Amino acid sequence: MPTVSLRSGCLTGPAHAGAELHGFLSYLMICAVKNRPYRIFGDKGKQVRDNIHSVDLVDAFVDILAVPVRE
Repeated sequence: MPTVSLRSGCLTGPAHAGAELHGFLSYLMICAVKNRPYRIFGDKGKQVRDNIHSVDLVDAFVDILAVPVRE
């Protein structure tokens, strides 16, 4: 059974407006540029997130849709 699973974690891109409790990567950059403290939320201070740019995600969709469906 040919399948695809698309589970994107944290999406980012040029128009992403991060905030303290979401959009961690862009918010981290805002804190770094503006010299603000960055509070860490999570288990024992560990935040593990995968980040994917919106353009890369759309490119993956295009590549997946280009593969013919086998019956």
